[in-house]
Amino acid sequence: QPKLFPAPLHAVRLTDGPFLHAQEMDRRWLLSMDPDRFLSGFRSEAGLETSVPRYGGWENSGASGHAFGHYLSALSMMYASTGDRALLDKIDYCVDALDECQRTEGTGLLAGFERSRELFAELERGDIRSQGFDLNGGWVPFYTLHKEFAGLVDICRYTPNRKALSVLIRFTDWLDDLVAKLSDEQMAWILVCEHGGMTEALADVYALTGERKYLDLAQRFDHRTFLRPLAIGQDSLPGHHGNM
Repeated sequence: QPKLFPAPLHAVRLTDGPFLHAQEMDRRWLLSMDPDRFLSGFRSEAGLETSVPRYGGWENSGASGHAFGHYLSALSMMYASTGDRALLDKIDYCVDALDECQRTEGTGLLAGFERSRELFAELERGDIRSQGFDLNGGWVPFYTLHKEFAGLVDICRYTPNRKALSVLIRFTDWLDDLVAKLSDEQMAWILVCEHGGMTEALADVYALTGERKYLDLAQRFDHRTFLRPLAIGQDSLPGHHGNM
């Protein structure tokens, strides 16, 4: 019986037409962006000196690192779609910078928003406070981290950069150590605050490595408040924010 598989991005090239034009506009826009402005918050939080201003919007208002994760994903998929070496150069630069931040900071955490170390230290101690769109005074920190995890996963999927997997594993091991100290009830309280696709991203780490502990970690982020009613046919979604 025939089987169908999606064609990988690197196996497809667009020919002349509006889709190629749109792709080219996107490629140029990605190349125009300055990685150092995305990396500024990560460097300062890791204790490295930086004089480059962060980008504006959410990158400068409590969710620093969020757009950077999307940027890494976009660079990776555009590289796979075009083979443009300039895109890979930016990816390699970003991964080297994140590796330096991890080695300087010493734990594997990658976070670009202010007070990140203090916030996660509080959670690790079991000091958990949330009103839904904040967690211990931080604005959706796990939602922000999810974009970073997803960006690193996409680098591993779509590019020849091999250092990204080491960075991703250190990042995931840091998180595994943090939540290992927490009960299921404490995890449920953390998940009251919007947390993006953490379950998916951590399952992707399992798929990349084959390490069962990462699948177990992914399941710690299952949002049971929603999933348990849904699993027995009860609609638990009305009145909740769509991202949740």
